[in-house]
Amino acid sequence: MRVRTVCVLLIITLFATFNFTGCDRNAVTKMDLDDPVVMEDVNKSSAQVVRAFFESIYNGNKEIFEKCYPEVFISDLKESDIDLYDEYANSLVVPGTFIGTQYLKYNELSSEGGYEDYGLYIDNIAQIQGVDASKIESMQIVDIKVYFEVDGENKYLEVYSIAYCLEGNWYMYEIQDSSAEFKN
Repeated sequence: MRVRTVCVLLIITLFATFNFTGCDRNAVTKMDLDDPVVMEDVNKSSAQVVRAFFESIYNGNKEIFEKCYPEVFISDLKESDIDLYDEYANSLVVPGTFIGTQYLKYNELSSEGGYEDYGLYIDNIAQIQGVDASKIESMQIVDIKVYFEVDGENKYLEVYSIAYCLEGNWYMYEIQDSSAEFKN
């Protein structure tokens, strides 16, 4: 029941983030797309796992999506009969065709870096995803662009997501913010 409640709250938050902040339909003048993330690279960096998350949603690749999360979390969801992939895919609908992603930058998420809620993030990750908090090595806020073709024009959505490193592997935690506007 804990997992179902948490998942529903995450989906509602994402739906609100993507759908209630408007759209400015300007054409993209330049796209610097990164190569798509392949299965063996998903957990190598924060940028890779965040890009893989969005690519999997918009390309329909459930196997890569599940690799964005620790096995224990995916297993708990399946035991609770929750399909997180379908929840995200149905919530993150964009009126266009997915083109690709581009990594921009990251900020280290730490108490030393001015994030006083760092410990709270660690505790939430451990509770929600069922991992050992003491084994979380690092967290980063990752900034990427997700490109789409909308009404014959190339547009992007800038998205900030939190990823964390657990025993040398990077995993997706949550979408932190989205410009939710298609921009130049």
